[in-house]
Amino acid sequence: MTLEFYILGIFLLFQQCAVLAFPVTFDLSTGCKECLYVESASGSVISYYFAVQQGSDHKLDINYEIFSPDNGRKPAVSRHGEVQGEWSFKAKVDGEYGICFVALEANRVVDAEIVVNSERRRLADIRRPQERQGPSPLEHKVDSTLDLLEQQITVFESNIQRFGARCLRNHATMASIDSQIKMYALGGSLLTFGILLTQTRHLRRHLAMRTRGSESHVSVSSYVHQAC
Repeated sequence: MTLEFYILGIFLLFQQCAVLAFPVTFDLSTGCKECLYVESASGSVISYYFAVQQGSDHKLDINYEIFSPDNGRKPAVSRHGEVQGEWSFKAKVDGEYGICFVALEANRVVDAEIVVNSERRRLADIRRPQERQGPSPLEHKVDSTLDLLEQQITVFESNIQRFGARCLRNHATMASIDSQIKMYALGGSLLTFGILLTQTRHLRRHLAMRTRGSESHVSVSSYVHQAC
């Protein structure tokens, strides 16, 4: 069953500049989709940030999608295998924008925050009223370029995080192996010392018994010789 977190009540009252932020922490169950929704006017800047804090399988990757009001079925942005993300985009139409998270392999604990900034909308209305008629081809090209750069940076950050996590795991593995080697070496030394000590005592006891037997034989032989 799909779980949804609705964040409602974001309105631009009296056309004033405002920055509204909504942080939230939630459990993301395996195979379930959980979404955060925000109501925004066109021209506002929507920023989001999320980070996976914990995973039941000791992994932190999730998938997420961003939906716009004009197309609630097809995501405008889709990412896979992300540990964290941060991005800002301009709302092109009025309505409800949503970001949905999915964990396919195991449960996750996710921290997320959505920020709506209407200050850029006010400035755009004052300085560039011609943008109300729609985005220009140059703006489309710039948006595409920024999206490509964001994807490349996200991939780079993901690779750096995986490399760091791999280094930490390798260091922990080497430390564990070193500790085990020291324990085995100490145990082997103690075992060898114990065996040598046992053999030494056994040898001493055996020599003592042979010495006593030889002395008794000599005493009996002397007594028999004197009697004869």
